[in-house]
Amino acid sequence: GKLQWLESFLFCNSEETRELVASVLGQIALDMTRDQASGIITRMLSLDKDESASVEQRQGCLLALGYLAASAAKHLEDSMRSAVVARLFEAMGDSKRIEIATSACRAIGLVGLDGALPVPEGAMEEDGKGAVEGGVTVMHIVSRLGSILSGKEKESKVYDAAAFAIGSLCVSCRSESLVAACLDKLFAASKLQRVEELQLCVGEAIACVAGARRYTAPSLLCQLRLPSAYEDHAKDAEKAAEEW
Repeated sequence: GKLQWLESFLFCNSEETRELVASVLGQIALDMTRDQASGIITRMLSLDKDESASVEQRQGCLLALGYLAASAAKHLEDSMRSAVVARLFEAMGDSKRIEIATSACRAIGLVGLDGALPVPEGAMEEDGKGAVEGGVTVMHIVSRLGSILSGKEKESKVYDAAAFAIGSLCVSCRSESLVAACLDKLFAASKLQRVEELQLCVGEAIACVAGARRYTAPSLLCQLRLPSAYEDHAKDAEKAAEEW
């Protein structure tokens, strides 16, 4: 039906279209029954595990999982949301396909913005690696995001997505140990010799962690965009900033 038609656009070549369609699915899920929302998530989990799936298909599935787990949280069993988080965590460790890791980081950030992750907080070991006992923990996720931020990938989008995710985790969950762990990873990343755009993205994430505030614009500071409230009618961000 119409839902299947919409889902088909999740697997197109356009990154912007995949993100848009995933967000639309998330909004539609607000009016779905528990069985309907769970059915879509189960289908996305299955498609993502398909060995014949293209990179674009997997990216679309991961983004959809992020938006669905965030928007339809009240319709889903904790076990279903935990399965989504576990799958996103696994995809974050995909070293062969950096695009997959990028989409997974983006998705885990979306889930974190909407509420605390449906997994135990866990503990951070002295070596900085998450201690996992009986499954994925929030600290294990923070540890992996920190590892991504300190990596040597040439593709900057994965760093932006990792910083976004770390900042998102502390918007709803204000545990002292989690806030400290997230700030530690972000401050460590800020000391690396990276491009200005990433430093801006890390700074935005630090503000989210420190102040429990949501991101103020659909486009991050790493894209040199200001919050829409400061733009003029012609969408001239630089002019608006000067006037402001």
